Amino acid sequence: MRLKELRLYGFKSFPYKTVLELSPGMTSLVGPNGCGKSNVLDGIRWVLGEQALSRLRCVKSEDLIFAGSGRLSELGYADVSLVVENEGEFPDLPAEVELRRRYYRTGESSFEINREECRLKDIEAILRGGAAGGRLYSVFDATKLTAIVGGDLHNLLESAAGVLGFREKRKESERKLDLVRRDLVRLEDIIGERKRIVRALARQRRRAQLYKELREKLVTLEARKIHARLEAVLQEMEKKDKTISALEEEERKLLLSMEGIRRGLKEKDSELMRLMAAEREARRALDEVNKKLSEIAAKLSSSRTRSQALGESIARIEEEKLEAERRIEEIASEAEQTKRAQEEAAERRQEADRALQEARGKLHADEERLAAYRSKVRKTRGELKELSAELARHIEERTREYSRGENAASLASVARGELSRLSERASSFRSELTKIKGNLEKAASALTEQEEGIPQVENRLARLNEEIQASERKRQEQIEHQSKLAGQAASLRERVENQPRRALRKQLGPRFRGLMEGFLSYPAELEAALEAVLYDVLGFAAATGMPDLEDLSLEGQAGLVLDRRPTFSSPQRPSDARFKLWIADKVSLKKGAPRLLAARLESWVLADLADLDSLAGQYPQLSFVSPDGTALRSDGVVLLGRPRGVLADRRRLKELEGQEKQEKTSIASLEENLDRSRKERDDLATKLDEARSSYLEERSRKQALETEVARINEQVAELERERDRLRAQAHKCEQEAEGARGTLAELEEKISMLESQRSEKEEALSELEKTLSEEEEALRDKLAGLNDQLLTLGKEEEAEHLARERNERLEAEKGRLDQLLASRQKDAESTRQETSDLGEAVEELQKEHASLNERRERQAERLAKIDTSKVIQAKREKEEELTEREAGLESLREDLIQLRTELLLLKRERQELGPLVSTPLPADQDADAQAMTPEEVDAELAEIKRRIEDLGPVNEYAAIQYEEEKAELDRLKAQHTDISQAAESLTTIIREIDEEARSRFETTFRALREEFRRTFNFFFPGGEADLRLENPDEPFNSPIQITARPEGKQLKRLSQLSDGERALLGIALLFAFYGVRPAPFIFIDELDAPLDDANVLKFASYLSHIKEHIQVFIITHNKRTMEKADTIYGITMEEPGVSKIISVRLKDVKRHHVAVEEA
Repeated sequence: MRLKELRLYGFKSFPYKTVLELSPGMTSLVGPNGCGKSNVLDGIRWVLGEQALSRLRCVKSEDLIFAGSGRLSELGYADVSLVVENEGEFPDLPAEVELRRRYYRTGESSFEINREECRLKDIEAILRGGAAGGRLYSVFDATKLTAIVGGDLHNLLESAAGVLGFREKRKESERKLDLVRRDLVRLEDIIGERKRIVRALARQRRRAQLYKELREKLVTLEARKIHARLEAVLQEMEKKDKTISALEEEERKLLLSMEGIRRGLKEKDSELMRLMAAEREARRALDEVNKKLSEIAAKLSSSRTRSQALGESIARIEEEKLEAERRIEEIASEAEQTKRAQEEAAERRQEADRALQEARGKLHADEERLAAYRSKVRKTRGELKELSAELARHIEERTREYSRGENAASLASVARGELSRLSERASSFRSELTKIKGNLEKAASALTEQEEGIPQVENRLARLNEEIQASERKRQEQIEHQSKLAGQAASLRERVENQPRRALRKQLGPRFRGLMEGFLSYPAELEAALEAVLYDVLGFAAATGMPDLEDLSLEGQAGLVLDRRPTFSSPQRPSDARFKLWIADKVSLKKGAPRLLAARLESWVLADLADLDSLAGQYPQLSFVSPDGTALRSDGVVLLGRPRGVLADRRRLKELEGQEKQEKTSIASLEENLDRSRKERDDLATKLDEARSSYLEERSRKQALETEVARINEQVAELERERDRLRAQAHKCEQEAEGARGTLAELEEKISMLESQRSEKEEALSELEKTLSEEEEALRDKLAGLNDQLLTLGKEEEAEHLARERNERLEAEKGRLDQLLASRQKDAESTRQETSDLGEAVEELQKEHASLNERRERQAERLAKIDTSKVIQAKREKEEELTEREAGLESLREDLIQLRTELLLLKRERQELGPLVSTPLPADQDADAQAMTPEEVDAELAEIKRRIEDLGPVNEYAAIQYEEEKAELDRLKAQHTDISQAAESLTTIIREIDEEARSRFETTFRALREEFRRTFNFFFPGGEADLRLENPDEPFNSPIQITARPEGKQLKRLSQLSDGERALLGIALLFAFYGVRPAPFIFIDELDAPLDDANVLKFASYLSHIKEHIQVFIITHNKRTMEKADTIYGITMEEPGVSKIISVRLKDVKRHHVAVEEA
């Protein structure tokens, strides 16, 4: 591989189109600093795929484009093309490969190979084999040289060992392994989900099978039940018809009998009306008596009640008297004990006792009134207590009912809330289901499109393959034809330009002007005539001088025409009708043609063959030739027969070369078409693979979505069942709460009534207690006055206060009890008197009652004489009979209506059962099923329906889906096995890559050590150098130690070397690397700058040595280095920012000097 030509346009400082022809050997770029020398190397590096802007000496990508100068404006893009000669490294590419790269200010960029767009990796793939695309040691400058001397050798060593490619392969394998593992994880998830789906479908399949069996059994039993029911309906209809006929006849008889009974009733009604008028009069008088009797009875009842109350009061008074007498006896006994103590104070206390008795006498009425009030208060409090107890009981019941209602309402609210939440979840599931169904439709649509698109792509790919095969056959045929033409052309070329002529041309060198026939331009019809006219000079070489005859070696004979420019005069041209034309008039001579040709052609005339002899005799100074090539020269020489064909061969050679060129053009066009077709085929194959992969993914996605739809449907169904349960629960709780509210309303009403009663009682009690309090307050005031008297007495007789006070209390209590006893005695007498008066009043009332009874009896006797009972009895009997008949008729009619309704229902049921009966019963029913009673059939049907209901929703397509999912699961498992094997294979490949990379690294390192010793010895004769891995077990991570000892020096560190020695050491390392793995071309940027003249000479000598097999490009200012170059490009900058190139080929200069010296 060799770089042939570089074209720059708009790249950095090259605004104009600049072409550099890159010759083999060493090319030197020279010029002042800042003129753009490095920009040339940057252009080569950039078109070879360099991406790092720092290596291109740019800050941003726009810096690559010409930025303008004082005279020129900036350009819109940079364009660099590089023509590379393909010397067999790339069999699939033509002999010349043009690499092109463009970058626009808009940020767009493009790559081209042979004017076809490509990618950067395609260019790297082309150049990687020659190490140019590695961008590691193809370009070296002083900075990299310093880094190499500093020990940064790993990148260079790995590039030389070819490890970079292995690293890329390893990275690619790791990426594929990562993708494979991800696919495995994804596939395992899918397989796990598929297993779950298959298990679920297996359960659904079993349920579907059981459902099918139960359904078949249900249909059979229902059919049997329908047949039995239809038979029973027909029998029942027959019975109903008979019964209805009998009842209708009975109805007619009843209607006739009821008409006679109604006539008898009318007669009895007239008689009864007369008797009832008399009875009403008697009853009016009797009612007056009864009214008075009722009044007397009421008075008697009231008197008896009052008498009873008085009796109870007398009994209560007697009890109080007995209690008072008992207490008096106790007081008397106690008073006897204290009598002796009271005797001494009797006189002094006598007056006080009298005063006390008087006061107590006054208090007696108050005490009686107070006792009455206290009795009423106790009674009212008892009633109030009962009301409060009842009220508390009702309030407690109300609380229980309220709690029950609240609990029920709370449960209903919770159920409604849960129902709302479930509704939201169901809505969410439905929304998700809608979304998933939308995705499912999209996936199905995409799947359908892919199913339709894949065959189209396959068909197009098949057509392309056929077209490519046809084009390849045609190309092969054209190549064969072109080869055939090339063979014919080569044969003709050998005949036209034989060895003597080639040898003569080579010997003549610049003196050679061309072959004689090359100066002619003539019509095709004169070809044979010209062959005869120039018979003796065709094939001769035209030259400006003689060759060196001593050095001339010819295998045959060759002619030479020296252009001595002889003078000749054109002959006079006589006029003759037999002259067809003058040859010189039809033949044109090219510029530089020897004068000999013009002289020869001027005297030749074209004439018919028959006229040649006569014309030659008449015009001896002229030469004549016929169109077939027969010639008669003026010197008497006659040429007969077929011409030699020199001009025909030359013409044929041109035709063959033209045809060969056309074939090459056609082949090139066909190859371009083939390349495009192959690219389209590869693109279609890639697209087909992607489409198939996408199809599989879409199908998996569709199946996953279908599974998700089934799962969500199941969840929605479950939610619906839960919602029904909660709705029923909420309804039940609301009913319970409503019942509790009704009970609460009743209780509230009772409580309100009781509270009203209690409020009334409390008001009455409040009034009583207020009156009682006022009375007690008045009594306390009177007692207070009495106490004042007693206190006055106590002050006078303080010594006897205690005994006297005791005695006074006893006497006072005894007096009070005596008064109470007397009072109760009076009450008892008054009550007895009142009882006696009531008894007399009762006797009077009883007498009056007896009188009224007698009067009533008389009225009753009068009323009894009016006897309507017989009439009423007769009427009642008639009415009862009529009622009985009417009831019978009504019952009969109800029975008729019922029977007719039942008959209508039976007819409707028969109509409904009719279509169902068309289904025949299964013939293979066993005897047990046929012997089942209707009750057993109903029980069996209920059990089957219960089992079907327990099954819930059933997927009827579960079996088909199970088989499909099972097949898909098996396919996924097989795919998982394949991917697992691929992962193991990739792991093995990575391990083998690591082993191969290490092996190559170690082998290259050993070779590098040997080559480094050799190159170091070249630059430092007698010196020693070596390379060593500090950690051989980890060669890729181990630092590389450089050892260098020039002859006569004992150095321990490289830093002890001079700058020139270190530079020369780095150059030795550089050339050692190229010795291990030669590159097709290298770029060196002023590496010889730090070297002295002696070392520059060594450096230039080494470059002269390697340029025979390596293309070298060097930027230098050193004349000794320039002397070794084959081509020198001078870079100038005539105006700021614009570079210009001047090229010089040193071989041409040397040849020119030799030619000048020879001249």
